Amino acid sequence: MIFTKVSNFPTHPGPPEPMRALRPEFTISEKEQIMSRFIEVESNLINVDHIVSVQQHRNYTLSIFLDNGKVIKADYACERVLEAIAGRDFIVGTVPCEGVCVAINSEEGTQFYPVRQLALTGDGEVRPLSVQFDRIEFFDDWPGYGGMTHPQPPSEETGP
Repeated sequence: MIFTKVSNFPTHPGPPEPMRALRPEFTISEKEQIMSRFIEVESNLINVDHIVSVQQHRNYTLSIFLDNGKVIKADYACERVLEAIAGRDFIVGTVPCEGVCVAINSEEGTQFYPVRQLALTGDGEVRPLSVQFDRIEFFDDWPGYGGMTHPQPPSEETGP
């Protein structure tokens, strides 16, 4: 599996032009071109903007090729490293929501928890957030996560 990132920095002298975003109505300013986020790989702190490609080898190790010619090898936690590069846990934006619950399955049965925020992550996924006081977690990382659903309607009691 090989991931490749194409640079669109100008090659001519002069002031840098804004990068073109995927949607033409948005442009990225020069300040935003400098860095986006960092990940830790084998005691190295890497700015993901400098990753040119990632190669996964048959023995599940990774080679991360940087734009300065260096290659960083990752021998363990490769799935976590790939998720970090893709931005799985990096929140790009949030959206408040109503009428959505997550189902968490356990030995005692299925519990339903309300979702008040959805997060758009760096890899493009929309994930349910658990926001409680000073702690933010993704519901889909909880053990027994069964997906998002509408709230359970109250059970209607029938006669005696």
